[in-house]
Amino acid sequence: MQNECVFLHGWGMNKNVWQLLIPELESEISMPIKTLDLPGFGDDQACPAPYNLANVANELADKLSDNSTIVGWSLGGLISLYIAKHHPKKVAKVILVASTPYFTEQDTWSGIKPDVLKAFMSQLLSLIHI
Repeated sequence: MQNECVFLHGWGMNKNVWQLLIPELESEISMPIKTLDLPGFGDDQACPAPYNLANVANELADKLSDNSTIVGWSLGGLISLYIAKHHPKKVAKVILVASTPYFTEQDTWSGIKPDVLKAFMSQLLSLIHI
């Protein structure tokens, strides 16, 4: 039995990204719908230390009911997959929206080239140090 449908947003967003979709789905989904902010985003300004995939996913897993359906968009999808793997009692289904199990290109996966991600990181760091 599925308990709830939980929506996780992507990087740089917050749970409000779902605000137009949720009212449309409430009449279509026969379970409670919940949106969560990723740690450090939106209303959840507390961040685990170190801030990494495992710590973020573990913190979010604590907020899920058993047998939840998780809808993860972009980074939220990557976190959803981690939760499903490491907290299987919490997850009945994972639905990915514009997400991938690897952002970075791998030998057998055509993701974003590592040099593109490094340039992106440098650009973000330069904005922080203004």
